[in-house]
Amino acid sequence: MGSILDTTMAYPSSPSRTGGAYSGEGEGDEGARRLASSVSTFVPMSVKLVHSTSKEYVGQPFAINGVELNTVELIGLLLETTVSGNQILYKLDDGTSCIDVRQYITATGEEQRVNTVQTGTYARVVGNIKQQGESREINAFQVTKIEDFNQITYHILATINAHIQRTGPISQASRSDNTSSFTRMTE
Repeated sequence: MGSILDTTMAYPSSPSRTGGAYSGEGEGDEGARRLASSVSTFVPMSVKLVHSTSKEYVGQPFAINGVELNTVELIGLLLETTVSGNQILYKLDDGTSCIDVRQYITATGEEQRVNTVQTGTYARVVGNIKQQGESREINAFQVTKIEDFNQITYHILATINAHIQRTGPISQASRSDNTSSFTRMTE
């Protein structure tokens, strides 16, 4: 499996995702290598993880587990869709929590109406995390309807993989404790 910086974790039918993190290879600059390992250009996430991101001060990017986030991907059910002026507002529920998604309209008339994903469908959202007062929302670059439900399963697995890459594997002590408590509960 690739690392969290492997930004090509994409659905087979999706365009390739290439990141902008500087790898520092061949340069000998240790600081640049650290920067590349602490900045993620594309991260599949759950809405609950988006709500648990943090930033120390205004202007700083959001981060989770010490890794700065640039672009995130969410998949969930669209509960509401509202077209208002030059933007489309969605409410997305992925089963862990709900979040507002804002997509600015660049198309006009009929083209915009056709591109709006309808309420009650599953959608893939790619965008940036933004702070609106006390809550977070996604400023979406792309909102697309899920045509193949295998994409949902793939997204869940990619989210788990990215989280494990950020936090590390479960320790052996934790595994043995969980196993023994499960054994005790079933006896």
